[in-house]
Amino acid sequence: MSRNIKFVSERHHWSVIIFTLSCYLIFSAFLSWRKSLEFNFQSFVTFTSFYLGFYILFKVKHEKYLTEDNGVFYLRSIKSTLYLKKGLFGQPYIEITSLTKNGYYRVNVRQNQISIQDWNLMLSKCI
Repeated sequence: MSRNIKFVSERHHWSVIIFTLSCYLIFSAFLSWRKSLEFNFQSFVTFTSFYLGFYILFKVKHEKYLTEDNGVFYLRSIKSTLYLKKGLFGQPYIEITSLTKNGYYRVNVRQNQISIQDWNLMLSKCI
């Protein structure tokens, strides 16, 4: 029976978006104070709309379609291989690779991105 591996919400991405928008506001306020320019609300709304639009398009395009069926993992409906690797600071992560005829799909999964049960199942299937 096939089941999807659910990823935890990506709170980190939203904090980056909020940080970028707040930096834009601070920079615009500084320029308006320094150069006697008016703060243009329309440019802020345009910037925010494009920024969120690109984020949503990027997220939809790069969404992780990971399923498990009887101990075999599939990334975007292609059988995949799991490798246990260590990051720069020694933190373990699982690299999931699916080979296609034109290239490959590759996703790195960290322990805090999925549930503990899924992490342990994936660890048991790693090479």
